[in-house]
Amino acid sequence: MKTYEVLYAEDVPHYGVREIEAADDRLAIQKACDITPESMSRYTNDPDHDNPCCRGIVHIEGPDGVIAENISLDDFHLCRAEAGLRLKIDAAEAMFEALQAQEMAEFDPEAARRKGYFDRARALRQAALSKARGQQ
Repeated sequence: MKTYEVLYAEDVPHYGVREIEAADDRLAIQKACDITPESMSRYTNDPDHDNPCCRGIVHIEGPDGVIAENISLDDFHLCRAEAGLRLKIDAAEAMFEALQAQEMAEFDPEAARRKGYFDRARALRQAALSKARGQQ
């Protein structure tokens, strides 16, 4: 019988309150967002251990070395992305819907033209691209 060591990980959200003063709502939002990670850590000191996410296995190591790595154990996915990429990720579902509509329209082009499927596919594509470009 072999012995294996499993390194687990989970992210636990931490909450905290900070009071700010601002002349109006827009400035309050701007001031709230202009916080460094180091400063934010001074406020977020109330862990919520009942709601972890990104549960997974970092690695499983056996007598002969690591046998598996990065195994997700829940439906969460941590994604570090710049703003432009986040827009594209958020638009992925709309893009997929547009592709499906285009596929359906191309299945029987003559019927698709009569029923307006090409117009629907075009509108879905335009909406998805606008969302991905941050224009929506």
